[in-house]
Amino acid sequence: MRTGGDIRGERDLAGHAFGIESPAACPCADRASLDAILTSALVDILASRIPVGTRVMQRGIGDIVEGHVTDMVIDHVSRHSLPARARKADTKRSVEDLLVEIGGTTFYVDVKARDLDGTFSMPNLISIDRLEKLYRSGANVLLLLMVEYSRDGDEIIVDEVRWSAIEEICWGSLAIQNLGKGQLQIRNAKKRLGRFEGDRASWLQRFVMEGAIFYKAAARKALEAEKVWLARLGMDDPVPTEAAPQPIGGEQLDLFEDTSA
Repeated sequence: MRTGGDIRGERDLAGHAFGIESPAACPCADRASLDAILTSALVDILASRIPVGTRVMQRGIGDIVEGHVTDMVIDHVSRHSLPARARKADTKRSVEDLLVEIGGTTFYVDVKARDLDGTFSMPNLISIDRLEKLYRSGANVLLLLMVEYSRDGDEIIVDEVRWSAIEEICWGSLAIQNLGKGQLQIRNAKKRLGRFEGDRASWLQRFVMEGAIFYKAAARKALEAEKVWLARLGMDDPVPTEAAPQPIGGEQLDLFEDTSA
């Protein structure tokens, strides 16, 4: 475990102190500036003790950690008058916990807290529909910032902080699950994320293919489910569209309405 004292002399080495092991998939001055900001702002969180109370469950701890990290970055940018803008998310449904604007790039920072003593988990990141829309602009970057901690009574101790842009994470570490229009998740949060060997364009091409594969599988499952339900009526053929029950009052129900992050 690296402590705050171990890395204070390295705070200007963008990202390396927190587990960035190789250059970003799409190196740019704005990303290097963000790495430097996060390294400097969060250096003191390592080995720190954060009060959370004895009755707070894991989701509540996650909210506390997200708020703590967000406040540290915003305060750091403000105190040092850095050429960047940092602010909290506008709403609970925002993609990010922290928004950082540097130069011509907007970084949507999603802070995730992970209990090192916790059980297997597959954290939700973002719906694939929202990510596709967000990444239509090359100026937008979704950054996953992972805070790993252990619990000691009514406090948590931060053991490690690391981050990666979503397009730097290999597909062996990601999965699309059947939630809403499809939810991008970390496959196993207890394993270190693998790095995608390629640029943003290559990652996005794979992302679109993975999305198409997901929807094809979902359609196949839906058709199989339809056959099961029709069999309960002794029917074999699909129900004609015009025979389907119509909503009362003409109201349309969107079965794929996305209510996830």
